[in-house]
Amino acid sequence: MSSPADLPASDWPYPISIGRLRAFAQAQGFAVTPVGRNGLRGVWGAYPFELAIRVGEVSVLQVRGSFAHPITAARESDLIGFANDWHREHIWPTVFWSSDAEDRLTVRTLYVADFSGGATDEQFAEAVNLGLATSGQCLRALTAAFGS
Repeated sequence: MSSPADLPASDWPYPISIGRLRAFAQAQGFAVTPVGRNGLRGVWGAYPFELAIRVGEVSVLQVRGSFAHPITAARESDLIGFANDWHREHIWPTVFWSSDAEDRLTVRTLYVADFSGGATDEQFAEAVNLGLATSGQCLRALTAAFGS
């Protein structure tokens, strides 16, 4: 190869899309259901996840995980400590939570990858797998710390 133009067409980055995400999930054998126009929902490693594509001025892949069980609001200070430790020791994912009317905390994780310039198939697959793996690691740590 003497120039980048000699690369096979599949090695060039191209735009991300929900169709591309769906094809990747199916090729991996993931059972997913559609969520709106740009998302997929499934379970990986016993935890519910949503994969979403946001396309616009900035195009991103989002991998959102959910801790399977709410945590009582009385343990929020423990959760703050967990999140601070996690964010100090890990780059991904971001851990956040919200409270409901019954004073329970719903904990979620978020991994975001910017693909405004497109992605090769390998880059796209690595990002999805990284989001699922790091989020799964965080959710397992939450299970160890707070029970299931």
